[in-house]
Amino acid sequence: MKISRRNISSVPLSFTLYQRPVHPELFKIYREFDFSTKRFNVTVWVTNHCHVLTISVESIHITELIARPGQPLPAGALLAKFQLPCEKRHTHIFGNNLKYHCQFDINRSACLKKQHEELKQRCGKKSKLINFPGLSTDTGPAFTFIESYSSDDELKIQTQHSRPGLDGLITTSTTVDLSEIG
Repeated sequence: MKISRRNISSVPLSFTLYQRPVHPELFKIYREFDFSTKRFNVTVWVTNHCHVLTISVESIHITELIARPGQPLPAGALLAKFQLPCEKRHTHIFGNNLKYHCQFDINRSACLKKQHEELKQRCGKKSKLINFPGLSTDTGPAFTFIESYSSDDELKIQTQHSRPGLDGLITTSTTVDLSEIG
């Protein structure tokens, strides 16, 4: 997997939330993961900046993504957009009481080498660790970690990203709650 270092921006990243899927040709996708439960269909794309996460529940499609500012993105069905680390959390309730919540953290003091080793130990059926060895630096490895948990009424996805220029570890925790939907 070759990634150009100059594609990795040291400027802050932006969070964008859509009520629709987005087109894959807008991103450099290094890995794709799909999984389903009785009520959820989920697609995760690991990109050179972080991730694109699409969750489908019945006829509702929610896409969250983290990308660098200036990334060409569609304007249609845009629900929220802001630069990280401005907001620490975002919540959206869809018409049928589907609740979406995402929480962000940028840990600038994280020991990336230690965190990477701990995440390697956690890898299993519901988690993936994607390494970017060509981007690793003296300050630590470049990687994305994705972990999911689900029940009939709830989906939780946690991601952790380390890349050159990010100045720390970006963690997102996304929850979709269907408990109030019949």
